[in-house]
Amino acid sequence: LSCTVNREVHGDFDSSKQKSKTVAEGKDLYLFWNQLQVHNIENEVDVENYEKIVRRRFFDAAIYVGSLGIFSFYSVEIKAPVKEKSGR
Repeated sequence: LSCTVNREVHGDFDSSKQKSKTVAEGKDLYLFWNQLQVHNIENEVDVENYEKIVRRRFFDAAIYVGSLGIFSFYSVEIKAPVKEKSGR
């Protein structure tokens, strides 16, 4: 079983130029061979500019294979830029 990693950038976020912090971590859940999304971690964050990192780790892949694709989990991490503090 191979693990996959996908990165999606939303808004003006650029991780190579901006410091970032993790604002949410969790699992996205799909049913029926990724046809129906049941849980989406993006709905739990209130930021416009962020990076979504999606991985299928060993445990996620084992559940997918063990359930013959009926259940599909992805480990998700949402990173947002750190707001610079003004130096007054």
